[in-house]
Amino acid sequence: MNHYRPSPRGRLVLLTVPLLLAVAAPVRAQHQVTTSRMYPITGGHTYSPPAACSCVSGPSDFVTLSGVIHVLTRVQPGLTGMIETHASLIDVTGVGATGCPYRAVGAARLASNSPPFQVFTGTYDLIPPPACPHTAIQVNGDILFNDDGTQADTGSFFTFDVAR
Repeated sequence: MNHYRPSPRGRLVLLTVPLLLAVAAPVRAQHQVTTSRMYPITGGHTYSPPAACSCVSGPSDFVTLSGVIHVLTRVQPGLTGMIETHASLIDVTGVGATGCPYRAVGAARLASNSPPFQVFTGTYDLIPPPACPHTAIQVNGDILFNDDGTQADTGSFFTFDVAR
């Protein structure tokens, strides 16, 4: 009667694979962390209409804006974890040097993999008085994160049109 005997290499595989699986089993993907915060946003923007505009007498109007930006982040923990950011402007209003009223509105989305902070840049709409055309306005900022992937309590900031 012939009995099957695994080769030495086969025995090594039979012993090694279960050990590797036992060590690898506890390593699981960590859950993403979602954080929602409101931040103050202030800054200036030079509105330059492409054509003559009823409220703007010169070639441009310097607008000082302030309001709130709502920032929602989803972070995959780890040194190279992905950060997905959604940011919406809330009640952002301002007045130009001419006295004209302005509003900034919109939402932006950004994805990167740069914990523990993210450099944020988003494009929004600047709404001037009714007779003037809308233009884009840039929001820039930094979002700081805690080790667990949540947005840090301090250190994050946002502003308009600051060149990086």
